[in-house]
Amino acid sequence: ERDRGNKEQERDERSRFHAGRSLVVGVSLARINIGAETAYVAGVRNSCDKLRAGSATSDG
Repeated sequence: ERDRGNKEQERDERSRFHAGRSLVVGVSLARINIGAETAYVAGVRNSCDKLRAGSATSDG
C-alpha cells in the first residue's frame, strides 16, 4: 500500500515539474513572439514613413 502511495506522489511531482517547465517554455516563446512583433511593427512604421517622405518630395 505504502509503495503505491509513494509512486503516485512521485508521478504528481513529475507532472508538476513538467507543467512548470512547459510554462517557462511558453513564457519564453511569448517573449520571442512579442519581440518579433515589435520589430515587425517598427519595420512597417519605418517603411510607411519612407513612403510618406517619398510621396511628399515627389509632390514637389
